[in-house]
Amino acid sequence: MCWHDYLKKYLWWILNPFFPIGRNISKFFGYAPYPKRQEYHLGWLAPGRTIGGFNQYLLDQGFEKNRIAWIDDEELISLRLRENFRYQYHVRLFIDNEIRGHHELTPEYSPLDHLHDKDTSERKEEFKKMLGEWMVEEKPNER
Repeated sequence: MCWHDYLKKYLWWILNPFFPIGRNISKFFGYAPYPKRQEYHLGWLAPGRTIGGFNQYLLDQGFEKNRIAWIDDEELISLRLRENFRYQYHVRLFIDNEIRGHHELTPEYSPLDHLHDKDTSERKEEFKKMLGEWMVEEKPNER
C-alpha cells in the first residue's frame, strides 16, 4: 500500500461508526442505488444447515461483518473477506436462503467506484470453493 492508501484506511477508521447512520437516512429518504437484491446469484443454503452456522463458518474462514455496505431487502447476513486493501469478496444470505456474492473494490479503497460497481465480478467458482458444502446450486424443496 502507498501512503495515500494508509491515509484512506485511517479516514475510514474514523468514518466507519457513522456510515450505517448515513446509509439508513439515505434509504429512509428513498435513495436506492441498487436493485432490491444485487446481482450475482450463487446458490442456496444447503439443506440441514442453519443461518447461524453459516454465519459462524464464514467468520471462521476470515470473513468479517460488512458495516460499509448497502443493505438489500430481506438480507440476513452480509460479510466480506478482504483480499487486500483494494479488493474484497462480499457474500449475502437472504431470508429465503438464497446466497448472493461478488468480488469488488473495497469502499475504503475507492468509495465512488465501489458505489458504481466498477470492477465488480461474479467469481462464482471461487465462491463455490469458499462456501463448500454450505451451498447448493439447486433450490432445495420447501416443506
